[in-house]
Amino acid sequence: MAKVSFKELSAGDTSPGYLDHLAVSVDYSPSQPASSGSIEFTLIFENDSSQSIEMLNPYDLVTYQLTDEEGWPVNISSPGSRLAANTPAPFVNSKEEYLGIAGITSGGSDKDIGEEVEKDRIAIPAKSSYAYKLRIDKMVPHAGKTNGANEGGGKTRLAAGKYGVTMMLPLISLDGDQQYSRTLQSPKMDIVLKP
Repeated sequence: MAKVSFKELSAGDTSPGYLDHLAVSVDYSPSQPASSGSIEFTLIFENDSSQSIEMLNPYDLVTYQLTDEEGWPVNISSPGSRLAANTPAPFVNSKEEYLGIAGITSGGSDKDIGEEVEKDRIAIPAKSSYAYKLRIDKMVPHAGKTNGANEGGGKTRLAAGKYGVTMMLPLISLDGDQQYSRTLQSPKMDIVLKP
């Protein structure tokens, strides 16, 4: 298993000190079986402060760039955030196609996926963690790259090959009626789907 930590690209005008106690990382296997037709990884939030940290639901805000072995972007388009659009759940179904969820844990306990995804806000427990087990299983090959399942140039399942995944996350934390933000990005993760 490999692990990469997100880096901060930008922070809002003011940022409370407790956000310095929040680490965001991804655990993944650099070599995965192509038979699954997907790339699987775990997005982890670790809170080492003595208070829980409330934030807008990161699943609704996280995006990624998926590239093929030649470096071409092949990810499907990210759906609009239902939180940013201030609308009810319709966007959630298309988010599942963009970035699937296999499990959610908080403080070491499994959570109900449906309930957690519908929440506008989540809390990362003090001295604990919150994690999403995620998968990417759809792509749109770039022009000139088609296979039998993708003659029309539309979405297809991931096939054997080398991929790069870079995650982006606008982290929006809430403290009373104050809102704080940081923009985070993971390093590129090189992943091989082996036949």
